Amino acid sequence: MCDDEFGVTEAQTVCKQLQLSDGEVLEGFGSDNALMWLDSVTCTADDTSLADCTMSDWTYCNSGEAVGVVCNACPEGEIHLTGVEGDDSQGRVEICHEGQWGKAHPDNT
Repeated sequence: MCDDEFGVTEAQTVCKQLQLSDGEVLEGFGSDNALMWLDSVTCTADDTSLADCTMSDWTYCNSGEAVGVVCNACPEGEIHLTGVEGDDSQGRVEICHEGQWGKAHPDNT
């Protein structure tokens, strides 16, 4: 995907589509020689997928125009279950705090 008109709103839409949060544009990602077909992607805050966004016709971009995105895989206060491979419906409760997952446990003191 090309970086033309690609900003924070578009990055956040990419992260929403990946079920992550807090998207930011990653600068200087344009050194790849891979083909890039999407250009001038414009999203709104309500878009949840790139398919919801507007974009120019399929086109070819220069290799120096590749866009990158950084998503937060650990949103503050989010919880998940871990420890049972292949089954996210059971396991140890973990909570995200200050960008890291940690065990959640009752305070028995």
